[in-house]
Amino acid sequence: MTTTSQAQLKIIETPRDGMQGIGQFIPTHKKIEFINLLLQ
Repeated sequence: MTTTSQAQLKIIETPRDGMQGIGQFIPTHKKIEFINLLLQ
């Protein structure tokens, strides 16, 4: 995805809240991996 604007992105939902909506179990190590990817 490419964009020419310099708009800022602000995440207001916590990953934990978002993951609660998924029906299947997510192992803790996968949650940590996902959160670390978001922080990069």
